[in-house]
Amino acid sequence: MSRNSFKKLAEVQEERYQPPPELERRVMARVHLLYAMGKAAELYLPQLVRMFVHMLGSTAEQLDQMRFPEKDEPEKKPPNR
Repeated sequence: MSRNSFKKLAEVQEERYQPPPELERRVMARVHLLYAMGKAAELYLPQLVRMFVHMLGSTAEQLDQMRFPEKDEPEKKPPNR
C-alpha cells in the first residue's frame, strides 16, 4: 500500500523547518504555567466558593441542598393574586 503523500509532505516540512530552540522553550514555559494555574484553580476554587457562601451568612450544607433548575426545565411562575 502506498504512503499518504500529505503525511510524507508533512514529514519533509518538519525536517526542513525546525523551530528555534528559544521559541520551543518559551512555548513549553507557557504550557507549564497554564498547567500550574489549572491545578491551583482545581484545588482552591471550590473552597473559595464555600468561603464566600459562608461570608454571606449561609452554610455549605444549605448550598448543597439548594436545587437549581435545569436549562431545559421551564420556570414555575407563582399564581397572580
